[in-house]
Amino acid sequence: ANSLLWPSVIRVLTEWLNEDERTRGGANISPSIPAGMIVCYFICSIMLKYSWKLAFILAGALLIAGGIAWFLIVSAMKEKIEAKAEEVRLERLSTSKVEIRKEKMTFRAFFLYGLGILAVASFFNGGLKEGVVSWVPTYLCESFGFTSSNASLIATFMPIVFVAGPYVAIWMSKKFFHSETKTIGAMYAISFVCNVLLFFIGSNKALSIPAVALMSVSIACMWGVNSQLMTYTPYHFAS
Repeated sequence: ANSLLWPSVIRVLTEWLNEDERTRGGANISPSIPAGMIVCYFICSIMLKYSWKLAFILAGALLIAGGIAWFLIVSAMKEKIEAKAEEVRLERLSTSKVEIRKEKMTFRAFFLYGLGILAVASFFNGGLKEGVVSWVPTYLCESFGFTSSNASLIATFMPIVFVAGPYVAIWMSKKFFHSETKTIGAMYAISFVCNVLLFFIGSNKALSIPAVALMSVSIACMWGVNSQLMTYTPYHFAS
């Protein structure tokens, strides 16, 4: 159910916004997930002192409230949204040299466009991004002797660094690579170096601060990769 959220958001950005607005929208929506992580980690750091079940209940309540707010706002803006979507559609028709038609995403097209390879990259991106994020409190507790509450509190501040990832990826793409895939490769390389260094640090308590810094940079890179894979690449397949 959770996986249905982001693709729907990207389709909304694609159909409701023109090219410049999509670029800005894609950049500005990316920090929403790290921001949500900050809130959730903060909730957990407090709730763990009382009952871990309360963390699930409160986070779930916030999610439901957000869903209701989204539904009410979009319902109120229905006519404006439909008019904007039609404006974007006509703009595409006027700027395109060929007739825009709906393409079917067949298995042949999936591999022909290189999306199969990008799917593998997405798989490892999810593993690194979510795996390392989930592992941070455990690593801090088992390797450096932090309490669960303190580890969760430290993890609360890490997403502040993650927010920079998508913006750095956009800057790298515009400044150097002019390609989502090359940008993805560069950010994977930076993350790889960070994780190799983290491997050598291991459980050295004197290096706990560099360890947290390396994890933060690695995950920020994965957020940058995520924005390129899950937001900007799909824009090319709007038709």
